[in-house]
Amino acid sequence: MIIYHTAVIILYFGKQLDNNFRKLKNNRTSSHNSILTRIVIALFFLIVSIVVVTMFTINIMQKKQRKVEDQKRLKESYQIHFQQKNYLELISKLDQKLVKEPFEVEYLTYKGYSYLYLAEEEIDYLKRKNYLQQGLINLRKALAIGIPEKNLGNIFFCLGKIYYYLGRPYYNFSILYLNKSLEIGYNRKDLLYILGLVYSHTGQYEEAIKVFNISLTKEQSDLVLLAIGINYLKNNQLTEAIEYLKQAVSISKDEKIIEEAYYNIGLILYKEKKYSDAIGYFNKVIEVNENNANAFFYRGEIYYFTGDKIKARADWRNTHQIDPSHIKARERIY
Repeated sequence: MIIYHTAVIILYFGKQLDNNFRKLKNNRTSSHNSILTRIVIALFFLIVSIVVVTMFTINIMQKKQRKVEDQKRLKESYQIHFQQKNYLELISKLDQKLVKEPFEVEYLTYKGYSYLYLAEEEIDYLKRKNYLQQGLINLRKALAIGIPEKNLGNIFFCLGKIYYYLGRPYYNFSILYLNKSLEIGYNRKDLLYILGLVYSHTGQYEEAIKVFNISLTKEQSDLVLLAIGINYLKNNQLTEAIEYLKQAVSISKDEKIIEEAYYNIGLILYKEKKYSDAIGYFNKVIEVNENNANAFFYRGEIYYFTGDKIKARADWRNTHQIDPSHIKARERIY
């Protein structure tokens, strides 16, 4: 199209030039003709140059605009796939683009996020581990190339979460990246919860309690209250543990959380040899879940220490029936 327009313009001005030459031949003043000829030729080439440059500039701008619009539509389609959780299809499309643009941060980021969310939904251990590793590779690549500052908090959070999912050998990396995310103001409640869990798993119970308490200032949560209670228990602060475990029960509607809280209160009271109170809580655990092997075991222990060996053996048998691999129950029975 640009060649066509340029040719038309050149032909038009060429014709005008030819006409001027014809007129100049009939002009008696030759010196005047010579000056006029040079002026006309210069004007002609100036106009042609301006037209050609303008046409090329317009053409380049149009191509750039089309490319921007195509990129926008493409990214919108990626967002749709991502929102609809079509992660594998999205990864396939991103792989095709990354062949030509291997350092495109946005593609690497989307790919990393997709692998992380696939891992969170995956039950198979090997597939889950592979997804986590792929997510880690892509997010680390994006981070090395350069992430926009507005996205850094979420990148650090996702890296911390991946390292947490990968297990104990990676917990220090998880703590590192989760704290990096916090340092730049990205203090979402699930970040705080995961960081608290990692501190707990590494035996840093006071740090875990501190982080969980920060999480409570954002939202009252039965799960966080339970976590604080368990960490106080692990840190041998039994009075505080019972207080938070009771708070968890008081606001929770989740039977698993209620069961766990009752069980840990019973365990604390059992360790303190407050057997009559402890047995009440183990009874509550069994009311919530009649297949809780440990509740039967410790209730059996209480019966044994209070002199009721028949009930004790019955509870140990229940423990063994629910969980044949329960070593302590097997030792008691045999």
